[in-house]
Amino acid sequence: MSAEIYLQWGRPVRKNATPILWPLDVFSVLAPQSSHHINVFQEAVLGLLATGVRDLSELASNLELDRDLIAFIISQELQPRGWVDVGQRITERGLDALTGEEAESSLTVAYAFRDAISGRLLPRFARSLEEVRPTSSSSRDRPEFVDDRGTGHVRKPYRLPFRAHDPVPDLQSLQTAWRDFRRDIRAAAVDEEDWVAYSDQSLELLDTPPKRAWAVCEIYAPERDLHPWLVSDPWRLTPALRPLREALIPALSREPYLAKKVIDLLRQDEADLAGATPADRLAQLDLLAKARAMQEAPNLTKPEHEMMQEYLLRVIRLQESIAAASSPYQEELANLANQCGSLLEATLKWMLGRWRVETRDWPYHWQRRELQQLLQSLPLAKPLTQPSVDALSGQAAKQVRLAGKDRDRPFKALMVAALLSTYVHIDHPLRAVSDDGLDWALMDLRNDSSHATNHRLEKDEVLRLTQSALNWFRQFESYL
Repeated sequence: MSAEIYLQWGRPVRKNATPILWPLDVFSVLAPQSSHHINVFQEAVLGLLATGVRDLSELASNLELDRDLIAFIISQELQPRGWVDVGQRITERGLDALTGEEAESSLTVAYAFRDAISGRLLPRFARSLEEVRPTSSSSRDRPEFVDDRGTGHVRKPYRLPFRAHDPVPDLQSLQTAWRDFRRDIRAAAVDEEDWVAYSDQSLELLDTPPKRAWAVCEIYAPERDLHPWLVSDPWRLTPALRPLREALIPALSREPYLAKKVIDLLRQDEADLAGATPADRLAQLDLLAKARAMQEAPNLTKPEHEMMQEYLLRVIRLQESIAAASSPYQEELANLANQCGSLLEATLKWMLGRWRVETRDWPYHWQRRELQQLLQSLPLAKPLTQPSVDALSGQAAKQVRLAGKDRDRPFKALMVAALLSTYVHIDHPLRAVSDDGLDWALMDLRNDSSHATNHRLEKDEVLRLTQSALNWFRQFESYL
């Protein structure tokens, strides 16, 4: 057979799933690669320095670390990088490092991926192409792969066909995919040093023809999700990759065999679907899922509410599942904590889209004290609490401006941007609600679930985080 390229990142994790080969156009790009990565100890020391604590003994006591170790981290790691000055005050670059934006970077060759069904650039980048070879007896259209050489088990995924698209993606689409990729990295429990995701430098598309490849992934039926079926993330960064499902829905009408395989995955007993074609049955199942979503979130009916609706349903269903479990897995707790954060971020993104503001009118730089004063003088019915001011005042001006412009930053930057929007919108919901119900101590659980820390999540604290997030979200229902 011809030398087709098949890619597989990690091993399939679901047994009850339909394996497929997803067609991709693979582009070579020059992407920024960080040479300085902030580690857990550096982040902890910088975080305390940002609050104004500078005494070595006090730093050591608060962090429960040796005083000499604190001195070494500051003198040998933080000050040489310009993150801390000689007076042990955190610098602007140090604040950028805390928010993940400061990095000395060089350019490296990476790969961008375009879905060859929809023509959409996917929010995924990789440093290498993880090729997997089919068996020598495979046919070109139905390649076979040996899963386990010990048992000889062979997997026969269904290969989706390519569709022709414009040969070169535009730069704006490439940068949007890059930003979305970085957003997914921040929300995922992965080691960031394994990914190229450190800088906002522009990408450069290399002048080489794209490669045609297929990536291994699966269609599966999630136990608790708004959608009855999902497509797994071929790069294994997230459980599912939303754009693939969106692309496959219209394609299933051209793929009756695959549509039937998806139906076989779903446990359905609705009698009125029995006589429909597989593609029609799947469309009906999606309508039923949306109907269930409207029952639980009746005000989330507009297209701009879609992300809030999806995350709200996931939070509610995960909350029910974990509350009923005597000993939930750490992965389940981390997933719920991350979904809570995604719900809050989706809510702020909706606000920034609904109550737009010109970010060019905002300051280009500020010191921590200046942002504190700005937050304390907002036109709110009830001033921000001091814990909120302390939690938000470490955000760099650059990140807040990007949050207001692109709506793709982490929660705290989005929150500051939305709060600044209250200056120009008299009907802005944060004028009335502000930070009511937000528990910043619990919000830190999101960081514990999304990064390599030694903190073990507890069921009760994650459920308290969930209730805090739901309570804050539901205060905006009258504005939807």
